[in-house]
Amino acid sequence: MRLYETTFIVNSQADDASLDRQVKAISDLISNNGGRIISEDRIGTRRLAYQIKGLSQGYYTSIIFEGATTLLPILDRHYRLEEPYIRYLTILYEGDVAVVKEEAETTAEKPEEKQVIAEVAGVEEKPEEALEQPAEAPVVDAAEEPVVTETASPIENLVGAPEEEEAEKGEVEPPPQEPDVTRFDDDDEL
Repeated sequence: MRLYETTFIVNSQADDASLDRQVKAISDLISNNGGRIISEDRIGTRRLAYQIKGLSQGYYTSIIFEGATTLLPILDRHYRLEEPYIRYLTILYEGDVAVVKEEAETTAEKPEEKQVIAEVAGVEEKPEEALEQPAEAPVVDAAEEPVVTETASPIENLVGAPEEEEAEKGEVEPPPQEPDVTRFDDDDEL
C-alpha cells in the first residue's frame, strides 16, 4: 500500500449538504476499495485563478490516504463521471505521515477531552479569562514630563547642523555647478 494525496475542487454554488455529500462520496470510495484515510482537510471556498466552466469560485478539499494502485483508476473515473467536480489531482504523497497524523489528532481533539486529560494528569487548566494579560504601560503624570524649550529637533542638537556652523563662520560655499561640456561633431577638427 502506498500513500496518495488527492485534491479536488467542487462547484461551490451548491448548498453545504451537497458539498458534504461530494466530499463524503470520495472518502467512502477510498474506504470501500481497500484504502484507509489518514487525513482530510476541507480547505473551503476559494477564488479560482481563472474561470473554469463559468465559475470563479470553488470548494477545495485535500485527502491523504493509503491505498493500492488499483484504487487510482476507480477514483479517476468517479471524478470524470460526476459533474460537480471541477478539477482534481491525485499524486503520490511524499510528506511525513507521522506529522500529518499528529496534526489530525490535535485538531480532532475536543476541549472536553483536553480537560479530562488535564484532570487525569493532575494539571488544572486555566479558563481563558484567567490567562495572563499584557502589562499596561505606566501612567506618567503631566507634571513629571520633561519640558522642551528649544525649537530644534533632538537629532540636530546631538549631531549639529554643519551648514549652520559654516554660515556662522562666513565660510559658505556655493553649490557645485555642472561643468561646461562642448560637443564636437565629426566634421569639426580637434
